[in-house]
Amino acid sequence: MKWSCGFQLRVRSGPNRGLTHVVDAPVLKVGRAIRPGERVPGWIRVNDDTVSRLHCELFWQDDRKCFRLLHRSSTNSTYVNGEAVEDTEVFDGDIIEIGATTLEVQKADLRWSKATDPSIQEWAPQPKPPTPQALVPEEDTREIVKMQRIPGATVEEVHTPSNRRLGIGPSMDHTLEADGGQVFPLKGSRVRFGSDVPPPDPEPPETEEGVEPPPPPPKPHFDTEYPFPNQNFSYYNLVFMYDEIVQRFKMARVGPNSRVVRIFRKQSGLVWQTELPEGSDVVLMEDDHIQVGDHLLAYRIKEKTT
Repeated sequence: MKWSCGFQLRVRSGPNRGLTHVVDAPVLKVGRAIRPGERVPGWIRVNDDTVSRLHCELFWQDDRKCFRLLHRSSTNSTYVNGEAVEDTEVFDGDIIEIGATTLEVQKADLRWSKATDPSIQEWAPQPKPPTPQALVPEEDTREIVKMQRIPGATVEEVHTPSNRRLGIGPSMDHTLEADGGQVFPLKGSRVRFGSDVPPPDPEPPETEEGVEPPPPPPKPHFDTEYPFPNQNFSYYNLVFMYDEIVQRFKMARVGPNSRVVRIFRKQSGLVWQTELPEGSDVVLMEDDHIQVGDHLLAYRIKEKTT
């Protein structure tokens, strides 16, 4: 996957909803002609019976930094932003509809490359031998405050513009499983994974004499925190935020950290890897493996246990 234009196609609806296709060739054929799981450069297989074997093609135009889309099916239409097309340009944010599947053109979250680490011979990456310092969070001794229902109070349901009901937090169990066997549940919508030492409060800005300085900005709220002492992590080492639309967690690397953070992802029969730089984020896919320094964490999604 050496070639990259910096874009990706994310499935917004259809049988493969949530899947991200990496653009690895300047000419892309889109359809279901190749077999499931088969890896063919320049092909995006859409697992949808309402999609033609060759439904459309995308040609990268480097001078205009966009794709030219050509409709190829004689039986099924191709739509871009709700309009049937035969030959058109598509840009970042445009929606391509083929059969029951919609694809969104997006700037790539990160630059992915084929995993070359000799220790990663097959999926998944092999756990590393136990280290003297296991990945064990500091015990949280804070008092748990339980919410109580107010008698007679009602809360209206919140819907999106398309009348899709929004939930509050994940409806499935999302966890990180460490190579040492520890399991870290991602409870709530915001989870912090980092140092046990909070950062110092910022210095108040200078103001004129007699003028009250503005109040400091509120500190971020987290539903769950995993503080790790003696791991050389920053306080906001990794922040996990639940995305109601794709129903998975987005991982952000906020604070400075000397530890390298890598993500390993299996797609099209190959294992891809990328490094997560400070200040960037990525939507995780089930079974992604996250390497933080010497530790390996696997992102799992399971049915909620009662």
